Amino acid sequence: MRRALVATAALALVMPASAWAHATLVQTRPAFAQRIETSPGSILLRFDQSVEALPNAITVYTSKGHVVSGFVKPNADPRIVTVPVQNLGPGGYTVRWRVTSADSHTVSGVFTFGVRHRAPPATEAFGASGPGTAEHVVRWLYFLAAPSGRSRLESSRSCSGPRTHCSFRSGTSSTAISRRSRGCASGSRSSR
Repeated sequence: MRRALVATAALALVMPASAWAHATLVQTRPAFAQRIETSPGSILLRFDQSVEALPNAITVYTSKGHVVSGFVKPNADPRIVTVPVQNLGPGGYTVRWRVTSADSHTVSGVFTFGVRHRAPPATEAFGASGPGTAEHVVRWLYFLAAPSGRSRLESSRSCSGPRTHCSFRSGTSSTAISRRSRGCASGSRSSR
């Protein structure tokens, strides 16, 4: 038994840790935050292990949010993912990518580059601004409405019988829950 434990520990130390790790992006073309003078024909991502990419795994955006990339093209090397791009004019561009690594985990990221223009910082990448005013208004309306809906649900609860039957009514729908214990979640007890 002790030999098996020692052999297992030795094997764990000998096996490379990267066999259990997610895919890591090791190279991009153009490079992160690089300023280039001519439009690239494609965007290339190289990973440290094989990855699977859907046709829309890489999307390239202009600073205004227009998509200027096509669909991912198959590559002989499973560690490389490429996508063709239109002829890009001067400006900053955002690349968003998402792939599935060999261990079946999804890995994603974003980087920027510029054509005859400085690359925008990550905080100015397309889609990095966060929620707008409309999203904030909807979120607050939801938060304000949620407590009133819950209090209506709790106020319409009723309990009866030795094997307590609790029903909860909310609007037009009703849910009944049978309990093996006596009494309802509110603490009321019924007699035998």
